[in-house]
Amino acid sequence: MARKSRKQEAASIAPLLNIEDIIYLCGIYGRLSLVNSGKQDEGDSIENQLSICSRFVDGHTELKLVDTYVDNGRKGTTFERPEFNRMMEDVKAGKINCIVVKDLSRFGRDYLEAGEYLEKIFPFLGVRFIAVTDGYDSLHSSTDERTMTIPLKNMINELYAKDLSQKICTSIHARMDKGEFLQGRLCYGYMRLNKGDLTLVPDPITAPYVKLMFELRLKGYSYEAIRRHLDSIHAITPSQRKAQLEADSSKQKVSEYWFSSGITDCLSNPVYLGHLVYGKEPIALYKGQRNRKAAERSEWKIIEHMHEPLVTQEVFDKVQEINQASQKRYRESHKNTKPYENIYRDIIKCGDCGGAMRLGKNVSQKTGIETRVFRCGKYKVTNRRECSIHTIKETVLHDAVLAQIKLQIQLMADMAQKAKCNNGADGIGAVYESSRNKIAELNKRKTRVSKLRESLYENFCEGLLSEMEYREMRESYLEQENNLQDEIEKAMERKQQMDTFLSKTEETAVVFKKFARKKKLDRTMLEALVQEIRIFEDKHIEVVFKFADTYQSFLKLEEKKEDEK
Repeated sequence: MARKSRKQEAASIAPLLNIEDIIYLCGIYGRLSLVNSGKQDEGDSIENQLSICSRFVDGHTELKLVDTYVDNGRKGTTFERPEFNRMMEDVKAGKINCIVVKDLSRFGRDYLEAGEYLEKIFPFLGVRFIAVTDGYDSLHSSTDERTMTIPLKNMINELYAKDLSQKICTSIHARMDKGEFLQGRLCYGYMRLNKGDLTLVPDPITAPYVKLMFELRLKGYSYEAIRRHLDSIHAITPSQRKAQLEADSSKQKVSEYWFSSGITDCLSNPVYLGHLVYGKEPIALYKGQRNRKAAERSEWKIIEHMHEPLVTQEVFDKVQEINQASQKRYRESHKNTKPYENIYRDIIKCGDCGGAMRLGKNVSQKTGIETRVFRCGKYKVTNRRECSIHTIKETVLHDAVLAQIKLQIQLMADMAQKAKCNNGADGIGAVYESSRNKIAELNKRKTRVSKLRESLYENFCEGLLSEMEYREMRESYLEQENNLQDEIEKAMERKQQMDTFLSKTEETAVVFKKFARKKKLDRTMLEALVQEIRIFEDKHIEVVFKFADTYQSFLKLEEKKEDEK
């Protein structure tokens, strides 16, 4: 029998030697803007985007689909999108390390922020990024693509978004002038008979309450008095009526109580004269107006006599006179009042209902001394029907919060001292160094096993190993390599956690040290250190600090250090 050549032997057993490619855990991302939502666009429809990406993933064996993320009805000019944020959380958690999109415009149209992700964030996180129809794959991209082609495409995408914004705004303004633009939000008191109708008609359920508000205002009722009256007769609120009229309202917050601010808006809105009002909160990307901002009343566009009025011009004008007189009296009574800053604004909450605590004042009838106090806002808004008053003096709150901050500063100072990497054998630095040494040792062991596995084939060809021995030993070495790789990944993850912890520790120490000698509480200190303050009915005060997770990480590392001794 003729002896087989070495090439023939290699060919017959080659399938045994294929080393598996790296498997990328994939996430497919699709996006459709508000402008195109619901549009049956064969090119950029959500279905088409996902289909193109899925076919691409199926055609590449190294890609394994883990999840799909879809932002339907989200603009590409901002990266504040629910599904995009969920995808980034999965990236940080290690669930995916490859992102596939149809093209770069689906990823985003903000030139600077898209470039930040592609050039800095994704490479730092070790994420492979693929834009299918643009032919871009970060794994195989050249320097020219990274420095010229991709930034240029991102710039073109942003210019396209701005050009589209200008065209849409021009079209909308033309339709506004004719009274043909369909507003997204219905004004309380009106409804549309059919979806898409341009003409507003009085809502038989809510229109009487609008008329009642104007009547009560003419009788001298304050905004707060009108609010209490509407609550007492259980008048349907704007959010309740909106939920009834709109099919997709399951995620909307619905309140059964009225707010003074809503009544103020109603009593000054020209829509109840039968006019259409546009431009209260303009937005235009091409002008740089990315977010809605209230416009001055003089900038509103008002198209008169477009639907049935709910009040006469005479009643409306009289109410405006009352409103202006009320504003003038308020300004006169407060002209000598020194502005008082609420340093706890947006930070202090009711510990029982979660609502905001409101700052008010008590004035002693005997001494006339004014005391500033916080009360549960929900208790007041619901006319004492929900939660409880939760009163706490501002001075008491100052002392309690400052004391907790001082204690936290001391804890953080101790933590920073112990966390220094040069603390010798007893410090966290020793654990960090041990982690680095362990990774190096595991890599050495894996390299040795890999070399042994690679030498098996040569031994087999030289007749030193039988085919069965070759197969068994190869499987054994592959198993060892996989086990070592798992250990390396766990050790790397722990080292990364320690890297993050040590950098955060330094940052935290700097922030807290800045306020160590302060004896008076102020807004700057609260914003830097405090996430939230909760006040409970029994006067218990809970302060949630911004760096609490860093301290918890420190305690876990300390426990780990003790375990390893």
